Amino acid sequence: MAVRVLIELLLGLAVIAAILIASYRYASVRQGTSPNPRPELDVSMAPSTWFTDSRTTEDGFTEVCIVRVENRTGVVRERRILRRLDNAAGDYGTALDTAMDEAYAAMRVANVNLNRR
Repeated sequence: MAVRVLIELLLGLAVIAAILIASYRYASVRQGTSPNPRPELDVSMAPSTWFTDSRTTEDGFTEVCIVRVENRTGVVRERRILRRLDNAAGDYGTALDTAMDEAYAAMRVANVNLNRR
C-alpha cells in the first residue's frame, strides 16, 4: 500500500514538472530566442525631421550633410555626410552652393520618406 502511494506521488510530481517545463519553454519561444532582445529602431517612436547642415573639420574640409533631429528634444539622431569639400579649392564657393542644393534635395526626399506611412 505504501509503495503504491509513493509511486502515485512520484507520477503526480512528474506530471506537474512536465507541465511547468512545457509552459516555460512555450513562454520562452513566444518571447523570442534571445534572453534580452533589442527592439527594432522605429523612427515613428521619436518623431523627427531632416535638416541640411555643413561643418568644417580640423583638416581643412567642409562636410555637407543632412541630419535627423528629434522634434521634442532637438537631439541629432543621425548624420549623413553627402560630400566633403576642400576649403582651399579655388571653386569652393560654387562647389559649396551646389553641394548645399543637393543636400536640400536629399533632405526633402528623406522627410517625405520619413512621414510616409
